[in-house]
Amino acid sequence: MESLAADSKRLIGRRFSDDSVQRDIKLWPFKVISGTNDKPMIVVQYMGMEQQFAAEDISSMVLVKMRETAEAYLGTTVKHAVVTVPACSTDMQRKATFDAGVLAGLNVLRIIPEPTAAAMAYGLQEKAAKAGLEEIVLVFDLGGGTCEAVTSLCSPSRNVFLMSRPRLAMLTLVVRTLTTVWSATLSKSSRERIRRTSVATLGLLGG
Repeated sequence: MESLAADSKRLIGRRFSDDSVQRDIKLWPFKVISGTNDKPMIVVQYMGMEQQFAAEDISSMVLVKMRETAEAYLGTTVKHAVVTVPACSTDMQRKATFDAGVLAGLNVLRIIPEPTAAAMAYGLQEKAAKAGLEEIVLVFDLGGGTCEAVTSLCSPSRNVFLMSRPRLAMLTLVVRTLTTVWSATLSKSSRERIRRTSVATLGLLGG
C-alpha cells in the first residue's frame, strides 16, 4: 500500500468517472477508487492504517503546511488567505478548493486563477506605474500538467486582469503527455529503474 499521493488539484471537484480522472489514474503510482456519489478517493497507508482521502482532504493538508510555513516566516498567526486554482477550473472545482481552505482553518478571501497570481506576484502593476506607461502583458503558466495564460492590462492608474482561455483541455493533455514521455525516457535510462519507485515517479511527473 502506497503512502504517497499527489496531483490532488487534478481530482478536486471532479467525479471518478470523468474522462480526465480516468486518464490521470493510469499515470499515478497510487490508488484512486470511486467513493460516495462517484467522488474520487485516494487510498494510502496513513498512521499505520489503510485510509481513504478526498482531494479536498489532501489539499487542506497542503494548505495547513503552507500556513505553518508562512507563520514561521512572518512570526505571526495567519488567518486569511487568497487561494489559487488552474485557470480552467469549473465552479465545482473552485468551490471544492474553497472548502479545502476552510477545512485548513483559513478564511478564504478569494479564489483566483494561477496565472493571474503569477502576474500579480511579478509586480506588473508596480512596474507599469514606475515607468508611467500602459502595457498589455501576456503571462504564461506552464506547469507539469497545464498550460494557461492571462492577459494583463497594466497602467499607472488601474490594474485589470483579463483571462485568456485557449483550448485548455487539449493543452493539458499535450503538456501532460510531454511530461510523461520525458519521465519515461529518464526512467528507461536510469540504472535504478526509478519508474518503479513512487517517490521518483511523482517527482518526474511534477507531483
